[in-house]
Amino acid sequence: MKVADLLVLLCFLAFANPLTAQNEKPACTGGSYDLVKPYLGTWKEYRLTDSTEVYTGTLTSSLDVHGCALSQVYMEQDSSFMYRTMGFVNPNSGLWEETYVFSTGSYSLFQWVVEDDVLYQKKIGGSAKAENIYRLRFENSSNSEYTVAWQHSYDGGHSWETKGHTRIVRIE
Repeated sequence: MKVADLLVLLCFLAFANPLTAQNEKPACTGGSYDLVKPYLGTWKEYRLTDSTEVYTGTLTSSLDVHGCALSQVYMEQDSSFMYRTMGFVNPNSGLWEETYVFSTGSYSLFQWVVEDDVLYQKKIGGSAKAENIYRLRFENSSNSEYTVAWQHSYDGGHSWETKGHTRIVRIE
């Protein structure tokens, strides 16, 4: 092989590799990865009752590690309680799994699932033994706010009882 032919081949390989990479889909996009994107940002949380809405704290959610890791931080307004989370898409299930670590020293494991076009975070484990099944149901989602219903089931998930609601409003 002539030196000129070798230089042409090396130049082709140098330019072909970036072109191929540009056409490939980034590793952590599409499917489950896109599920959390509407909930990214900084939000104010309000606890809802029948007649009032009380500001409780601030939630910040972001994607890290090139969109492969979900991170959330919640701080109550008086700093008396907080939690941090870290989540990833489990390659076995294809679902986001997120670990919440609370300032009380406990932790909970949640899995993001969609059932009948409704988004839930289902508790799948944690440090406290529960006598019920717990989930968070995402409702009334828009770009600027959404509502979360805290639900418990005492019959293995056949029926669900709503224990309260939180309204989350985007500030950034």
